[in-house]
Amino acid sequence: MRFRVTARTILHLGSDLISSDGVAFYELVKNSLDAKSPEVRVDVLVRMPFEVYDELLRELGERREPNERGIAAPARAPRTWKHLRETAIAAIDQEAPESGDLIEALRDADTKREFVAALRDANRIDVDDDGDGMDIETLESVYLTIGTGQRARERDAQAARPLDPLEDEDQAHVILGEKGLGRLSAMRLGDALEVLTATASDRHWNVLNINWNEFADAADEDISSVEVTPEEGGPKDSIRKGTLIRITALTSAWSYDKLELLAREHFSKLVDPFSRRTLPLRLKFNEISVEIPPFSSFILDHAHGVFDAHLGFDEGGQPILSGMMNYRMRGRRRPFAFRGWRSRVWRAM
Repeated sequence: MRFRVTARTILHLGSDLISSDGVAFYELVKNSLDAKSPEVRVDVLVRMPFEVYDELLRELGERREPNERGIAAPARAPRTWKHLRETAIAAIDQEAPESGDLIEALRDADTKREFVAALRDANRIDVDDDGDGMDIETLESVYLTIGTGQRARERDAQAARPLDPLEDEDQAHVILGEKGLGRLSAMRLGDALEVLTATASDRHWNVLNINWNEFADAADEDISSVEVTPEEGGPKDSIRKGTLIRITALTSAWSYDKLELLAREHFSKLVDPFSRRTLPLRLKFNEISVEIPPFSSFILDHAHGVFDAHLGFDEGGQPILSGMMNYRMRGRRRPFAFRGWRSRVWRAM
């Protein structure tokens, strides 16, 4: 006998392990930073209010989740997708970027399938980076493996390296992920996922499309019954590399205020408060920039102890780290000094 994993299991993993939209965003951004991207760009595009989008898809029977709002649908005669077309178009925010493209897609739909596809693309989240990217083999063997230990092995290798006292800590690359579950964050945010990625040596982009609704439809069937296969995309510039994660058919409402809250409560924690580095993350909502505030000084203000230190060099070129230790909880102050690159000797001045 052996364990059998059903298709619905992956949906439970996404909803239970990724506990909130903020955690989902956090995991996606960590993946881009782990890929050594010099900059990560997050763009949230909202062209239609979520309430309207959600109601239309539910009326058409095209929503994966049950009605979580607990509000009974109004009693009325069923409407076809053609009847809903004008309702959808009227709800579009005319000031939103690419609103004309959405109106055109809804008007040009000739079938229910085309109409639903255009509706599901109304709002989206893009996480775009210029990191290492993935070739098609990595996309198949790593990205499509839930719980891969690739990042954990990278962290172990990094921890095993001898400490170089001359290394600039601000230039050191810190591996943030380790559990191999970040790709489930995309499922938390939306029902559809497109991955566009390539390494510097790839001649074409590698494309992966996932419709999470297919796992819900397969339900108790084996998870392998849902075919997910990367494909070769269009050609790319020889030096381009990186990954674009595009999430559509969003599962919750998004606004400027919501993204600003995430920036304050989640993204600001990605920066070491003692580092000179700024977070290489750019947030936009409908092409309006969202500022990421610096890490709150509250924690530092309430630290149990504070070091005031100065680094200098003696006549022989040996470094001397000296200063004052302030034990706030004990109300005591004590001077300290360390001499030499690898000195472990404490000596009061």
